[in-house]
Amino acid sequence: MAKHKFLPIRTIARVVTVTAVCAWYFAPLVIIGNRKRNTVKIANAANRTFHVLGSTFLKFGQLIASSPGLVGVEVADIFRSCLDTGPRLKEKSLLYAIERAAGCPIGEAYKDIDMTPIGSASIAVVHSATTVAGDRVAIKVRRPGIKRRVADDILILKGLMRIAMLFGKSSDVVELLDLIDDFERNIRDELDLRLEREAMERIGGQLATHGFRQIAVPKTFPILSDDTVLVMEMFDGVAIDNLPAIKALGVGARPLVDDIIRAWLVTSIVDGEFHGDCHAGNVLILRDGRLGLIDWGIVGKLDESTKTFLIRLLEGSVGEESAWREVADFFYTQ
Repeated sequence: MAKHKFLPIRTIARVVTVTAVCAWYFAPLVIIGNRKRNTVKIANAANRTFHVLGSTFLKFGQLIASSPGLVGVEVADIFRSCLDTGPRLKEKSLLYAIERAAGCPIGEAYKDIDMTPIGSASIAVVHSATTVAGDRVAIKVRRPGIKRRVADDILILKGLMRIAMLFGKSSDVVELLDLIDDFERNIRDELDLRLEREAMERIGGQLATHGFRQIAVPKTFPILSDDTVLVMEMFDGVAIDNLPAIKALGVGARPLVDDIIRAWLVTSIVDGEFHGDCHAGNVLILRDGRLGLIDWGIVGKLDESTKTFLIRLLEGSVGEESAWREVADFFYTQ
């Protein structure tokens, strides 16, 4: 006799919570008899729902906000509020995670840890600290229980998108389902902070090898890190879109911007890797005149055929006529 698989209690409880919240925000679309396929109304209801449910839903909202080319500018703007900060961790949970990663009492690894986060997002928080060796560091700590919550929430998200087909345009929902699939792949990597640390070390080395000395990736501290905690060098600088602050630093930003564009092209084409979340908040002008790249949770990767396509596209754009046939062939075979 076949055994039935039952959902864990935590998953059932989460389904009940999600169902109740969705019913609260989506019911008006049904009660008022509005069966018109209005994507904006659905997006507004979804945005409010995501804020209440938090964690994975907020992270997915951030992805929608960053994808105007896929969902449209109007829908993306609705989800921009998901880019706001998340709640801080309880001090006990924070210190427990940091101590476990260090493998020793807090006092043996750190002189001090600032309990006020300098960054607080849907899956992790970041605190500043000083090691016993005197290094100023940033400590990124994954939220406790987030891994199981993400697995449950992605399952629920896929179900919700299928239900949304009843109220919105099917084509829009199919695009969102594709977005969820990409989101699932990215967030699973992002949840393992060891992968982020390895990417920082690897790509930092690639940048140095290619001669981009003015572009900095934070140094990591593997002995104090694990899969839930990432300890890295603290960068002292300002966001690249903060023009008044950059002017006050007296740093010429234009040459650095030129450098980062060249670096992005070189590491993509030669090494097949690049920073996958390179928005203004993750690009800093440092006080020492360098450009700093932070938050390496998402790293883009290119396969060999795509790398070859980009190389031939660049060659064609500078006058190599024979390259265009290969560029055309690439599109035909995809």
